[in-house]
Amino acid sequence: MNSLRWPLALESQACVAPGDIAEREYHLLIQLPHTSARTPLVSALATQARLSICEVGAELPMSSPFDVAVLHADSLSLACGPLLNDASLGLPEIVFVVDDPPSPQYLALKSRGFRNVVRHDDLCAWLPVAVAHLGSLARARRIVMRACTDDPIAPVLPPRTLTSGGIKLHAAETRFRAAFLRSLLAEHGSRRLASEAAGVPYRSFCEMLRKLGI
Repeated sequence: MNSLRWPLALESQACVAPGDIAEREYHLLIQLPHTSARTPLVSALATQARLSICEVGAELPMSSPFDVAVLHADSLSLACGPLLNDASLGLPEIVFVVDDPPSPQYLALKSRGFRNVVRHDDLCAWLPVAVAHLGSLARARRIVMRACTDDPIAPVLPPRTLTSGGIKLHAAETRFRAAFLRSLLAEHGSRRLASEAAGVPYRSFCEMLRKLGI
């Protein structure tokens, strides 16, 4: 998925309502040049999705969330920013259309982490088959984002509980180190990988664990 493209939504946006997950029909935004190739694409998609057609250069419709946004590479601009950052637009899967795969457009979009970069000539055959998969990814993303933003945040410890409470320096260091090393082990799944993440030689790392009884 375009998982690396959505960080701002977690911090500042409320996700769309749960009802959108229950909808059977996926909502597609199509912003492509008005050419002879667009008509068969629209016809192929019309039977399986709800379509919103937006001309290149026009302002994006802001009425309802999208599951998939199909954009020509030449139409990418600041005006497309809300599709990446505004959760009220549904955080759709983005499909970029290019005229020639070896083009600088293709390489630039791939280098920015976008997976779905498709040649214009392949779009009509590929997209109708891929719609359900892409739409499912977008809706799953919204469920995760909602869980991240709507769940109660763990209470912050009040300042008085952050005092040492009589713990001596050696004991405090030992507890901190043990918790830190345990978290590395849990995160990386092996002692060797955890030692590399800690920047400590493997044998030294194992000796630390032994001394701490881990």
